[in-house]
Amino acid sequence: MDTVTYPSDLVKKFLEPLVVMYVNPTAGKENQKLGAQFDVNSYPRLVVVTPKGDTLIEIKGGLTSPEDFVGGLVNGWWNLYVDAQNAKPQNVPVMAKNVWLLTTWFPHCEAGRKAAETKKQFESNAEFKAVWEPLQKAHECEMLAAKADAELKLGKKKEAIETYKALLAGHEGTKEAENAAKTLKKLGVKLDAPPAEKK
Repeated sequence: MDTVTYPSDLVKKFLEPLVVMYVNPTAGKENQKLGAQFDVNSYPRLVVVTPKGDTLIEIKGGLTSPEDFVGGLVNGWWNLYVDAQNAKPQNVPVMAKNVWLLTTWFPHCEAGRKAAETKKQFESNAEFKAVWEPLQKAHECEMLAAKADAELKLGKKKEAIETYKALLAGHEGTKEAENAAKTLKKLGVKLDAPPAEKK
C-alpha cells in the first residue's frame, strides 16, 4: 500500500479532505492506545472515523490498487442506496441515510457527486427529509463541537468562544451544547439567562 496505493494521484486527491494518520500500534503508548481502541489485530487496517470518534468505515486487509482503495471506502454506501432504490417499494429511509453519508463525508469523489445529484431529486420527499434533516443537524452539532475544542487547544480562545456560542444557539438541549456551556463558564464567559417560562 505504501508503494502503490498511497502515492497515487487518485488516492491523494481522494484523501485531501481527510486528516490522515499512519499508526503503528506496536510503537509507543499513544499508538498502542489507538490500536486497542479500534481493535487492530491484523495489518493493514484502515479505519475512517468522525471527529467525535465514531467509526464510519473499517477495512481489514490490503486494497492494493488505487481504484480498489477508493471503491472500498465508498462503494458499500452507494450499493446500499441502489439496493434500497430498487426495492419494491423503495426503502426511502435507507436511501436517504446512504446518500447523506456519501455527500457529507465523501462529496469530492464520483459516488459523492452522484449522491448529491440524487439528493436534489428527493429534496421535496417528506420521508427522505425526515431521515436527512436530523442526520444533518446532528452532524452540524458534532462539527461545531470538534471545531470549538480544536480552536481552544490551539490557543484561539476568542474563536473558540464564538464557536461554542454558535453551538449553544443552534443546538440547544444536546450533550454538545451542555458541554459548550460548561466550557464557556470555565472560560469566564457570562451566558444570557434562558427566558422565563410563561405561566
